[in-house]
Amino acid sequence: MSNIVLENIRQLAPELKEKFGIKKMALFGSYARNEARENSDIDLAIIEIDKKDFFNRLHAKYFIEEQMQKKVDIGYLSSMRSFLRKRIEKEMIYV
Repeated sequence: MSNIVLENIRQLAPELKEKFGIKKMALFGSYARNEARENSDIDLAIIEIDKKDFFNRLHAKYFIEEQMQKKVDIGYLSSMRSFLRKRIEKEMIYV
């Protein structure tokens, strides 16, 4: 299941760049660790973006949820607390 999610998000990457300016992001959490269950959400970290903006991130989240038919948790890696960022960086899979 994790590989399918990763591939689907990779297919969305060009559209995410065009619509929301997301240049670089990574999958982390249960899907990255290959521990996802049917009800697991998709965790994404935005690493590089044209414009860091709350509403832009929110629209990207809703767009991905609609395309993937799954809940999505999306955040800016640079805004995460250092202990969380270090844990996430260990399991990130770049999209």
